[in-house]
Amino acid sequence: YDSDDDEARQRAMEDAANAGSLAQFFHAKDTELKLTEAGNKTGSADVYERLCERCNNEISKLILGNTLTTESSEKGTQALGTVHKKVEDKVLEADRKYVLNVLNYDMTDILLRMGINTEGGTFCFPEPKETDAGTKISILTQLKKNFDIPIDDDYLYEEFGIDKPANYEQLKAEQKTAEQAAQIPSPKKEPEPANKGRDDEPTPKQKRNFRNWLKGFFVKAPADGAALDW
Repeated sequence: YDSDDDEARQRAMEDAANAGSLAQFFHAKDTELKLTEAGNKTGSADVYERLCERCNNEISKLILGNTLTTESSEKGTQALGTVHKKVEDKVLEADRKYVLNVLNYDMTDILLRMGINTEGGTFCFPEPKETDAGTKISILTQLKKNFDIPIDDDYLYEEFGIDKPANYEQLKAEQKTAEQAAQIPSPKKEPEPANKGRDDEPTPKQKRNFRNWLKGFFVKAPADGAALDW
């Protein structure tokens, strides 16, 4: 609009307001507005991404006490992840103890007013296991194999969360019977001769021995003849 025409300026403002809700800029004909676009578009996006990442890390440190259990990092290793996981477990343990204190002390009076008898009862939570199941199985196997240490079956069922069968005693008795039967030595069979079933001819040496035995069986006849007194 012309700088000296106020009515034209008002009409331009009304037309722009009716067109939409975007930003509006009104200037006279002798005024020029230039919008300069940033040359490094990628760099401008990195600023916001780094800001978002920093905020997420600070929140993770505040709530969980670490960052590697929620996000992966280029510098993160398994050792660092294990350390961060232990820190998080300690934070969670402290939170659980805080909740238990509220339930066991602050809530008892409220529960009594509601008609719930809390005498002799207490809230608790199962302690997390420090050693994983695979490592514990390996340790128990080595103890049994190398030191022959007896291990209670009930401990194994409870430790690894396995349901005990209803006919447990029957299965144990059958297993014991099978082990005893396996320890009984089986009768050994006598080895059969290698030349069984074959009619081998006697060797020359065997023939000579037989001939000598036959000659010794008969008495040598007298040289001048035998007396015949029959």
